[in-house]
Amino acid sequence: MDLYYHPISPPCWSVLLLGRELDLSFNLQQISFAPDCPLRETFVKLNPQHQVPTLADGEFGLGESRAILRYLLTAHSGSDDHPLYPKDPKARAVIESRLDFDLGMLYRRAYDYFSPQWNSKSVATECDVRRHSLSQHSHECSRLNQPKLYILQKNMLTLN
Repeated sequence: MDLYYHPISPPCWSVLLLGRELDLSFNLQQISFAPDCPLRETFVKLNPQHQVPTLADGEFGLGESRAILRYLLTAHSGSDDHPLYPKDPKARAVIESRLDFDLGMLYRRAYDYFSPQWNSKSVATECDVRRHSLSQHSHECSRLNQPKLYILQKNMLTLN
């Protein structure tokens, strides 16, 4: 399997870590986003969105780290009931919600916090309110982990 990645990308790290956990070997293809990158043409054919990570498993290409994580666990874990991605629909649903928690909450709050600065409208009180909102989200995530050691169960490592 080829993994197109960039070493400073946290989504790439999650795929690399899962690959290590599942004892998978990737042919690592480091991507530069410069126009003269030698891998660019192959990479863009696999992933027209130009995002990393991108996985090529034979003729199958897949972008978006969360989709790659789910794919690797269902196609390459050696079991349809792997502890990282259990078959039980309720346990899997909890893992899915934790994998995607930032989509509805964190990104919106981060955008609200940074957008005035991007638009040169940085007003201290407005930023303080938004900083508080980001902080609240961090506390909500921490609460999900209490009193468990892991996000789902005490004895289960989950994709996070």
